[in-house]
Amino acid sequence: ETKNLSPHNQGKWTDGNSNIHIRRNFHTLALWAPATTTDRDGYATFTFTMPDNVTRWRLQGLVHDREGDVASIYTTVQTRMALMVTDNLPRFLRRGDNAQLPLTVSNMGDERLKGTLTVQATHLGQSLLDKKYKFGLKPSTSKTFTALLHVPADSLPQNITVRAEASAKGHDDGMEKTIPIASDKERVPEIRMVSRNAADAIREALGEMDSVRGNDALSLAAKVYAGYKLNELNEAEKVSKPLQDVDTPFTALQRLLHTDGSFSWWPGMPASRIVTVTVAEMLAPLVKDHRKILQLLQPTTTRLAAWLADDAKLLEKAGTTSCDLEEAYHILYALSLLPTQQAAKTNTARKTLLDYAEEHDADLTILGKARLATALHIAGRAKAALSMIESLSQYAVTTSDRGTYFDTPKAYYSWRDYKIPTVTAAIHSLSLIAPSDTALLLGMKRWLVEEKKTQKWDTPIVTVDAVTAFLTGSMPQRVAWPVVTGWHEATTSTQSDVSNDFRVSRQIVPADSSRKANNLGDRVKVVIKVHAGRDYDFVRITDHRPACLMPVNQLSDYDWRLGCYVRQMDEQTDYYFEMLPKGDYTLTTDYILDRLGKYHAGTIKAACEYNPAFMAHGPQAVSMTVAGKNTSSH
Repeated sequence: ETKNLSPHNQGKWTDGNSNIHIRRNFHTLALWAPATTTDRDGYATFTFTMPDNVTRWRLQGLVHDREGDVASIYTTVQTRMALMVTDNLPRFLRRGDNAQLPLTVSNMGDERLKGTLTVQATHLGQSLLDKKYKFGLKPSTSKTFTALLHVPADSLPQNITVRAEASAKGHDDGMEKTIPIASDKERVPEIRMVSRNAADAIREALGEMDSVRGNDALSLAAKVYAGYKLNELNEAEKVSKPLQDVDTPFTALQRLLHTDGSFSWWPGMPASRIVTVTVAEMLAPLVKDHRKILQLLQPTTTRLAAWLADDAKLLEKAGTTSCDLEEAYHILYALSLLPTQQAAKTNTARKTLLDYAEEHDADLTILGKARLATALHIAGRAKAALSMIESLSQYAVTTSDRGTYFDTPKAYYSWRDYKIPTVTAAIHSLSLIAPSDTALLLGMKRWLVEEKKTQKWDTPIVTVDAVTAFLTGSMPQRVAWPVVTGWHEATTSTQSDVSNDFRVSRQIVPADSSRKANNLGDRVKVVIKVHAGRDYDFVRITDHRPACLMPVNQLSDYDWRLGCYVRQMDEQTDYYFEMLPKGDYTLTTDYILDRLGKYHAGTIKAACEYNPAFMAHGPQAVSMTVAGKNTSSH
């Protein structure tokens, strides 16, 4: 659990003047009176104690009468003392830090003041700092003193309480604040590897799917496909569950169908070719067993056939630059699954495109090759289909810990599902064309199980398709699965650099590369490098930064530049990624060096929140010294 550091005042003092009022209440809200009634003359009276902040306060008032008329007041109130002590203490410190604590004594009166400033720091009765400074101040002047505080490295105090007292010629002031000490311990998962039934692990994805709420054609088609397939899976597995509702989305999808067989994306929008092709490709696998889907797609089949004929003409006339071949092959795939008798010109177009594909398959994506192989096989071109499968398998990579997958730019990432659609399509086509290649089939199914370890499959169309592909034919029986059995706290310095498919490192560098020293007020960049060895869902990267770094952007918000939500906390910066595909990433965040001294950073950690067994720590030893011109007394 992560939360803002909350100080708790405690500590005993070895010296000090008990007659001095010590300011401890630094609340930012002095008064909240939401329901106050005025007297007969319209005056309202408030009695309250001002907090100890010496600052300008903003007073806001809103009043209304019985008739509903309203009025407001906005003004300011200044609180000050003739002799004041103000501070610029760090929000936190870490074990081993050597911090310089700036404390300013101000004379806001009309006469010269000469006196003593006493600065003390304690932890549970142990004195860590006890210094006295002499000062002489003219009216309306101030002087800053810097006290040196060393946080013990051999023990871990929870907080250090700092107290400053100034007294001079009948005037005095004192302040007391607590500096939290960031813990050097973290919650560490206790991981145990168990042997798990692979089919059970894959089936869990069905329970993680987010419900699709959209009423657009793609969402409605996904609802229809997922509903039919879930019912089939439950029946095959003899699972007693209520039937999925497919009639409601089916009826809504019918309303988006135009008379020419094309679909609109949303009601009232014009027909769309890409939407029509996608809907047909989704629902085509259902027509064999569901007559209702066949009847729905009959006019669409005619529309697809016309587009296919147009593409074939353009290909013959002007070459590949005139038509989208990848989309044309997806139309071929959908038409190959529709058992409708095609017109002569459609068969001619099909032949033209299939002939071209056999000679120019190198231009296709892996998903395109899988779809086209299926179309070739159904068209009776068994030899060409097998050749396409062999071409596809040449891009496959097999590892002992991951199974078989496609590590090539031709295996595109989908919007939310990584490479799941590509591998699923390859499994379907391989099962149809070369079912005897069990090594490749089992390898790809093993990869699906490995991906499920770190991903929440929440897209219905892809999830159901992947589960169906896995459960069809031969499948891996058991799989080693990391299970988090508990948690314990461990000191960060004793943790080994765990890197289960993760690597993370951090550097703190000057924003101006020509500067070598770290000076007060300089800008620096924290550069975090992350290597993800697989695709992850829900990743959090946590940077426990030094106390001398103040974020340039102190508000938490989504950072479109980094592609993640950035949360700024007291002593750490968190980066949240909903999806982190396999690859290398660099996160850069700007900070200002806002205090002098030597400070230590905590850990840098990357973890998959979906499965905490996958995590990594960066190097521990990171410290930085901030120098600069210092006119203060020590």
